[in-house]
Amino acid sequence: MKLLTKGLLDQYLQDDLISKLMDEHFTDEDEDLKCQIWLRESAPKRLVFNLLYGDLLSPESERLKVLDVGGGLSGFTKFLSKKHDYFLVDFQAHNNDCELKRILKNSNRDFIYPMDWIDLKEDNYDIIIANDIFPNVDQRLDIFLKKFLPRCKLMSLSLTWYNFEKYFQVRRTIGDEIFTILSWDQSQTMRVIKKYKDRVIDYSSEKFNISKSSLYPNGRSVGIIEFKGGNPN
Repeated sequence: MKLLTKGLLDQYLQDDLISKLMDEHFTDEDEDLKCQIWLRESAPKRLVFNLLYGDLLSPESERLKVLDVGGGLSGFTKFLSKKHDYFLVDFQAHNNDCELKRILKNSNRDFIYPMDWIDLKEDNYDIIIANDIFPNVDQRLDIFLKKFLPRCKLMSLSLTWYNFEKYFQVRRTIGDEIFTILSWDQSQTMRVIKKYKDRVIDYSSEKFNISKSSLYPNGRSVGIIEFKGGNPN
């Protein structure tokens, strides 16, 4: 368990591996992808990306079966799809069909599922990653952990919460209602995590209690959590 802090970011920026990889390997077309733009513009996003995906990007990494939940499209998508048995389940809210087809054509295999993860057929993976999805893009964190922890050896999540009142007005995709959604805070997030504390690597209920200023303009806090997977029964 790690809380993103300025100290952790400063340490990462001494090398900034993700920025180097983008400079060395990616094309001008990759630079037009929304997630790639975000990585270019945000050092904290590069830090989180390195914490979650860095080992998979290493030349020494063995080939693994990877499920990426909500990871979006960037130059790293094709990179990961060639180095690993990589699968991405993502609504593709930030991309268009042309970008999706180009990525698939360059990878020579069908590995992207533009659907809800809840509808994904059951399979087993070496590692499952979800970056900046739970609980404030998708509040089904508990359901996700119940469904997928038994289906992997390792799970790595970046979790986002707000320690002040933060809410959004959203419109249903079916129907005409407008909802006001109150974002989760630290205590809500940790209540779910505590249910799985025996699976959390380096679990400590105090890890996220440190009062630190946010690294993001919107004031959100971000924690990195790794879980041991497998069926406990």
